[in-house]
Amino acid sequence: MLSPSSVCPEFLGLACVRSADALHPPIKIPFMIKPFELPVEMTIYSVAQTRDGLLAWLSEQALKPLEVPQISAAQVSEIDGAGLQLLVALSHTMQAWRLVGASEIFVDACQTLGLSTWFDGLTMTTPAQKA
Repeated sequence: MLSPSSVCPEFLGLACVRSADALHPPIKIPFMIKPFELPVEMTIYSVAQTRDGLLAWLSEQALKPLEVPQISAAQVSEIDGAGLQLLVALSHTMQAWRLVGASEIFVDACQTLGLSTWFDGLTMTTPAQKA
Protein backbone atom coordinates (compact mmCIF):
# COMPACT_ATOMS: atom_id res chain seq x y z
CA MET A 1 0.00 0.00 0.00
CA LEU A 2 1.39 3.42 -0.94
CA SER A 3 1.10 6.36 1.39
CA PRO A 4 2.11 10.04 1.13
CA SER A 5 4.85 9.39 3.68
CA SER A 6 6.44 6.84 1.34
CA VAL A 7 7.15 9.43 -1.38
CA CYS A 8 10.69 10.84 -1.43
CA PRO A 9 11.63 13.59 -3.96
CA GLU A 10 14.78 12.15 -5.50
CA PHE A 11 16.39 11.07 -8.76
CA LEU A 12 16.19 13.86 -11.34
CA GLY A 13 12.64 15.02 -10.81
CA LEU A 14 11.17 11.61 -10.08
CA ALA A 15 9.31 10.65 -6.97
CA CYS A 16 10.51 7.34 -5.61
CA VAL A 17 7.53 5.63 -4.09
CA ARG A 18 8.43 2.70 -1.92
CA SER A 19 6.27 -0.35 -2.40
CA ALA A 20 4.72 -2.18 0.53
CA ASP A 21 6.90 -5.17 -0.21
CA ALA A 22 10.61 -4.58 0.42
CA LEU A 23 11.47 -7.15 -2.28
CA HIS A 24 10.09 -4.97 -5.07
CA PRO A 25 12.02 -1.96 -6.42
CA PRO A 26 10.67 1.59 -6.02
CA ILE A 27 8.07 2.83 -8.49
CA LYS A 28 9.20 5.99 -10.29
CA ILE A 29 6.56 8.63 -10.97
CA PRO A 30 7.49 11.70 -13.06
CA PHE A 31 6.75 15.12 -11.59
CA MET A 32 4.99 17.64 -13.78
CA ILE A 33 7.54 20.11 -15.07
CA LYS A 34 6.40 23.65 -14.35
CA PRO A 35 6.12 25.66 -17.59
CA PHE A 36 8.43 28.59 -18.23
CA GLU A 37 6.29 31.68 -17.82
CA LEU A 38 7.09 34.31 -20.43
CA PRO A 39 7.12 37.80 -18.92
CA VAL A 40 4.31 40.31 -19.26
CA GLU A 41 6.47 42.40 -21.60
CA MET A 42 8.10 40.63 -24.55
CA THR A 43 9.53 43.59 -26.47
CA ILE A 44 12.87 44.63 -27.87
CA TYR A 45 13.58 46.26 -24.51
CA SER A 46 13.31 43.02 -22.54
CA VAL A 47 13.92 40.22 -25.03
CA ALA A 48 17.64 39.76 -24.20
CA GLN A 49 16.85 39.22 -20.54
CA THR A 50 13.99 36.86 -21.46
CA ARG A 51 16.31 34.93 -23.79
CA ASP A 52 18.89 34.47 -21.05
CA GLY A 53 16.32 33.20 -18.56
CA LEU A 54 14.65 30.96 -21.12
CA LEU A 55 17.92 29.37 -22.27
CA ALA A 56 19.02 28.76 -18.67
CA TRP A 57 15.66 27.13 -17.92
CA LEU A 58 15.83 24.96 -21.05
CA SER A 59 19.33 23.80 -20.06
CA GLU A 60 17.95 22.66 -16.71
CA GLN A 61 15.07 20.86 -18.44
CA ALA A 62 17.51 18.98 -20.68
CA LEU A 63 18.68 17.16 -17.56
CA LYS A 64 15.09 15.95 -17.03
CA PRO A 65 14.27 14.25 -20.34
CA LEU A 66 10.93 12.88 -19.16
CA GLU A 67 8.68 15.28 -21.00
CA VAL A 68 8.82 18.11 -23.50
CA PRO A 69 9.42 21.49 -21.81
CA GLN A 70 6.41 23.76 -21.88
CA ILE A 71 6.40 27.52 -22.34
CA SER A 72 3.44 29.63 -21.30
CA ALA A 73 2.57 32.96 -22.91
CA ALA A 74 -0.58 33.35 -20.81
CA GLN A 75 0.70 36.45 -18.99
CA VAL A 76 2.05 38.28 -22.06
CA SER A 77 0.30 41.65 -22.37
CA GLU A 78 2.81 43.44 -24.62
CA ILE A 79 4.75 41.84 -27.46
CA ASP A 80 6.51 43.01 -30.59
CA GLY A 81 8.45 41.42 -33.44
CA ALA A 82 11.57 40.95 -31.30
CA GLY A 83 9.61 38.95 -28.72
CA LEU A 84 8.11 36.69 -31.36
CA GLN A 85 11.45 36.41 -33.15
CA LEU A 86 12.98 34.92 -29.99
CA LEU A 87 10.38 32.15 -29.95
CA VAL A 88 10.53 31.57 -33.70
CA ALA A 89 14.32 31.19 -33.45
CA LEU A 90 13.86 28.75 -30.56
CA SER A 91 11.46 26.67 -32.64
CA HIS A 92 14.18 26.26 -35.29
CA THR A 93 16.62 24.63 -32.86
CA MET A 94 16.89 20.98 -31.91
CA GLN A 95 15.30 21.78 -28.52
CA ALA A 96 11.73 20.48 -28.49
CA TRP A 97 9.16 22.56 -26.60
CA ARG A 98 5.45 23.18 -26.53
CA LEU A 99 3.33 26.28 -25.97
CA VAL A 100 0.75 25.61 -23.25
CA GLY A 101 -0.95 28.96 -22.92
CA ALA A 102 -1.26 32.15 -24.90
CA SER A 103 -2.83 35.47 -24.07
CA GLU A 104 -5.17 37.11 -26.56
CA ILE A 105 -2.48 39.72 -27.24
CA PHE A 106 0.06 36.99 -28.03
CA VAL A 107 -2.34 35.29 -30.45
CA ASP A 108 -3.22 38.63 -32.10
CA ALA A 109 0.48 39.44 -32.57
CA CYS A 110 1.04 36.07 -34.24
CA GLN A 111 -1.87 36.69 -36.60
CA THR A 112 -0.77 40.25 -37.38
CA LEU A 113 2.75 39.11 -38.30
CA GLY A 114 1.51 36.16 -40.38
CA LEU A 115 2.58 33.53 -37.85
CA SER A 116 -0.78 31.78 -37.40
CA THR A 117 0.42 28.49 -38.89
CA TRP A 118 3.58 28.62 -36.78
CA PHE A 119 1.49 29.33 -33.67
CA ASP A 120 -0.91 26.46 -34.40
CA GLY A 121 2.07 24.10 -34.71
CA LEU A 122 3.44 25.16 -31.32
CA THR A 123 0.36 24.08 -29.47
CA MET A 124 0.72 20.56 -30.89
CA THR A 125 4.39 19.94 -31.62
CA THR A 126 7.59 21.77 -32.48
CA PRO A 127 9.86 20.99 -35.46
CA ALA A 128 12.39 19.27 -33.18
CA GLN A 129 9.75 16.72 -32.19
CA LYS A 130 9.06 15.83 -35.82
CA ALA A 131 12.71 15.03 -36.51
